[in-house]
Amino acid sequence: MGPLFDSYIIVDWGASSAPKSGNNSIWYCEVGRVARSPAPSNPRTRESAYRELVSLLLRNVRLGRRTLVGMDFPYGYPSGWAMSLGLSGKEWAAVWRDLRGRVRDEVDNENNRFEAAAELNLLASKANAPFWGRPETAASSGISKRRPWKGAVLGLTEYRLTERRKKGAQSPWKLFGAGSVGSQSLLGIPRLFGLRWHPALRRCSTVWPFETGLRFPISFLQIAPLVVHVEIYPSVLVADLRLHSVKDAAQVISLARYFRDQDAKGRLLRFFTPHGLSSLERRQVVCEEGWMLGVM
Repeated sequence: MGPLFDSYIIVDWGASSAPKSGNNSIWYCEVGRVARSPAPSNPRTRESAYRELVSLLLRNVRLGRRTLVGMDFPYGYPSGWAMSLGLSGKEWAAVWRDLRGRVRDEVDNENNRFEAAAELNLLASKANAPFWGRPETAASSGISKRRPWKGAVLGLTEYRLTERRKKGAQSPWKLFGAGSVGSQSLLGIPRLFGLRWHPALRRCSTVWPFETGLRFPISFLQIAPLVVHVEIYPSVLVADLRLHSVKDAAQVISLARYFRDQDAKGRLLRFFTPHGLSSLERRQVVCEEGWMLGVM
């Protein structure tokens, strides 16, 4: 069996409320299976990043390529979140649709993520949980400034199964401070929704593991073009800091090359099926929580 993909795009997302470049901003890199990889890109806004990613994917589709796209924020929430919001339908898709309509993210990065999180807290618990963490400038009684977790909240856990598997991973409920992937998710999932269901991309796109199960369907090897969206965790690999002066950039280059090299050796396929999950846990992962590719 040959390589699963022709192209590998890795994205380090951002939650800045103003245009930003350099450290702690958006970086992405595309590595081809054969061609020399270009320098990483550093769009200053999420809108610019989204448009550039659409352009890349449209080009790859025209060329008949199979593309792996990885972004570094949680694609889902701990099991039970959709139910606590009263959402119907497939849990992960219902949450994505809700965030698509609830979160406002302007072309200059100005956004309402803290207000949206406070609304969700009120809907789910009529209290200031499960989302937590905010700056002084985002005064809101709907979000606790400090971590409220002592055991489960509303029957929800602080971490998903994949984060419990990977030491050091942050909680998707955390909105502010170091490692605040909760903010990146609130602002990233609506953009990911746009990529998955873009009119020119929807027919050849899918999201692992929500739409594929915990596997890479071998039938996909007969499909081109193809776009497979996956959640990634850059720290699954120690970045080669010689590749770029900015750590985030070095991470996306390193991970894109790592996935390409693993694929060339026939080892990428196993990343799509993490081991040691019960049937109940597998259902939680596939229906609602998602999983970070490469966390075994």
